[in-house]
Amino acid sequence: MLRLGPAATLTIRVRSASGPSLAGADVSIVSTTTAEASDRRSGTTDADGAARFASLAPGTYEVAARAPGHRTLSMPMSPRAGLAWEMELTLVPGVEVRGRVVDRAGAPLAGALVEARPAELELAFQPRRRPSPLSSVADADGRFAIVVEPGSHRLVGHHPACLPGESRAVDVDASPPPEVMIVLDRGATIEGTVTRAGGGAAADAVVRVAAVDLAVPGAAVHATRADAGGRFSLSGLPRAEVVAVAEHPDGTSEDIRVDLSTTDAARDVRLELTVDGRIEGTVVDADGAPIAGAHVVCVGNPGAAIGVRPITPVTATDDGRFACTGLPDDNFELTAMRPVPNNLVSPWMRSSGAVAHTGDRDVRIVVPGDGALAGRVTIAGRPATSYALQLSGDPLPVTSADGRFHPDGIAPRRYVLRVLAPGARPRAIELDVPEGDTLRLGDVDLQPL
Repeated sequence: MLRLGPAATLTIRVRSASGPSLAGADVSIVSTTTAEASDRRSGTTDADGAARFASLAPGTYEVAARAPGHRTLSMPMSPRAGLAWEMELTLVPGVEVRGRVVDRAGAPLAGALVEARPAELELAFQPRRRPSPLSSVADADGRFAIVVEPGSHRLVGHHPACLPGESRAVDVDASPPPEVMIVLDRGATIEGTVTRAGGGAAADAVVRVAAVDLAVPGAAVHATRADAGGRFSLSGLPRAEVVAVAEHPDGTSEDIRVDLSTTDAARDVRLELTVDGRIEGTVVDADGAPIAGAHVVCVGNPGAAIGVRPITPVTATDDGRFACTGLPDDNFELTAMRPVPNNLVSPWMRSSGAVAHTGDRDVRIVVPGDGALAGRVTIAGRPATSYALQLSGDPLPVTSADGRFHPDGIAPRRYVLRVLAPGARPRAIELDVPEGDTLRLGDVDLQPL
């Protein structure tokens, strides 16, 4: 027997910041809860600027709207089962900027990802990113087109074989600027194998590589998975000394340092899963009761390859017991979170933490009682029906007919709450979430753009 749960319906209204509704705008909805093709929808707005979607399963979605001459807008939302929701997206008029992405030799970089950012912001050297509704992907000739708001911008390029790079400052007014060139430096490559401690290939082992000096371009962690023969390859790495670590259910490898400052490639890097240290303990609440299903994160101290050591959470058993494995002989900080399904805060920000050494078997992590927030978001005094709250992790989408919010499962500490809504200026509020209680904020009013 199949039991069918109630679905939600969603109406998205798209308008221009200059006032009128936008007919013919492209609207897409992509599930961020699952990766199933059936959870990807698209539609076009009618003469009233509305696009309607039926039979949406409960979950979290990314909604995006595109229209000629406007910046693409992307917002998260979470429809509730059995209810009809409306969401308004206000698109800011923009100007199309065209250009090319090439390497230092002038060769086009097909598939390069291009994003725009304000010219006054420093470039954060991130690893290659995934395409988003706000990015553009270069074609076979390296050409791209992206719509930006009037103002001064730099266009940032990412490519799997290269270090991230940016264009000169581009001043955009009502007319398109000349073609913009983004030149990327090709990065170095590491190839090698991952083997088990007793010999044999470690299929599907995860390999992480990061620069020792976190200030060099491309220093962030790069990761890949070994194939059935234990072989791996990573490109687009910084031309600097890097450290590599392999992770597998059987254990982890030692930290292997490789100097890429004078070579294009290191071809025979061997990572052996010889590290099998463990730390065990219990996660409890303030009264000493075990927390079943708690998530525990074990992070190495600075200097212990903190950039590449695995920090994947482990889950406590029904009696609150946990075991972190594959650890070298060192000190580690362990933090824990309750199994609350929200994404307002990152897992390692939930408890005060406990310092332990490899081999410890009775570590006790105390998680304080979670707090909550309550309030209402308005825009110029009117309830905001779709917006997002952000404390420190990913934004939490909120859809509410009267603008009210009440997220719980928040670790008690000081935060800066950011409130984001389409067509309004973001607002930041410094606050202290109480332990085991709700902080009531009242009305949070946003100003229209």
